[in-house]
Amino acid sequence: MFLYADDSLAGSVKKMTFDSQGRVVVAGRGYIRVLRDTSGAGRADEAEVISEFPEFGARGLFFEGEDLLVSAEDGVYRLPGDGKGGVVEEERERVLRHAVAGTGHTGNSVRRGPDGWYYLVAGDHAGIRGRQHATLPGSPVKWPRRGAVVRFRPDREGSQVVADGFHNPYDFAFSPEGRMLVWDQTDRTPHLPWYVPGRVFDVAQGLSHGWLYTRIAMSWWNPPTYFFDYAAPIAETGDSTPTGVEVYRHRGFPERYRGGLFLADWSSGRILFYPRGELGRREEGDGFRGGVDGLGGHRYEGTGLEVFLDGARSGFSVTALEVGPDGALYASTGGWGTRGAVYRI
Repeated sequence: MFLYADDSLAGSVKKMTFDSQGRVVVAGRGYIRVLRDTSGAGRADEAEVISEFPEFGARGLFFEGEDLLVSAEDGVYRLPGDGKGGVVEEERERVLRHAVAGTGHTGNSVRRGPDGWYYLVAGDHAGIRGRQHATLPGSPVKWPRRGAVVRFRPDREGSQVVADGFHNPYDFAFSPEGRMLVWDQTDRTPHLPWYVPGRVFDVAQGLSHGWLYTRIAMSWWNPPTYFFDYAAPIAETGDSTPTGVEVYRHRGFPERYRGGLFLADWSSGRILFYPRGELGRREEGDGFRGGVDGLGGHRYEGTGLEVFLDGARSGFSVTALEVGPDGALYASTGGWGTRGAVYRI
């Protein structure tokens, strides 16, 4: 692992992506920056601020050609490219509305799916409820109950709710077969004797994934994973703070990593890896068969969730993962005012 950019160039990074030119783009509180390696030494030596929006920092970044989609504040915004590798902040337009401005469990990562639609994962404070986001016919969920996956057309003429019942999924990725993989946050259920760990889902369209916010005194409800009326996770990650989620779709790493799932755990300072194994294949047309792995959770038969990198003792507060055009895995650090950096693996 090599340091690609230090805190002076990438201070307390919240999100990271690559632009259409293959450059690392990072975002933190009040900035979006393009990192440049002008010397060819394999590490960034310049950073250009291309936008000071949003104030609280982007929670999702995705380049569509030269245009940049940013999930932040009260929705998803499109910042048009300026033709010079930057964006025109003043001409931004909101393409999807969700929550009020601020931080917390709001709208998070945005990506384009294999079907050509845009996908957004949102936490339970994002205001994804009722029919306002299920405006198109055929929406798998018609009355979402907070914490949801929303997909919207590229022409922005309506949206659908794919699934609901999430707490605060910060990121997601698509497998080579087009399956949507989401890692949801861990938490306790007040007044009840169980603890629900971090959970990785192969998103089941039209189903609830367990988290239910209510207005009664208990406030929220998160059932154990053995309850039959919720989508079952494909893995459990114990006490964790999910951030980056990335499927390795390149030939640079050895074969066992190709198509596998990388997961960034902010609080534990580690990167987990799930070998592809059964990741792309359904068993009996129903779901994934689970086993028990060494982390106290579930796994696919024949594979196991493993620790790819453990940086807890070095303050490795990892916030995002991206596979670069060179085949390397890039990891950013930061969040809550901690030291920022970008590493190349």
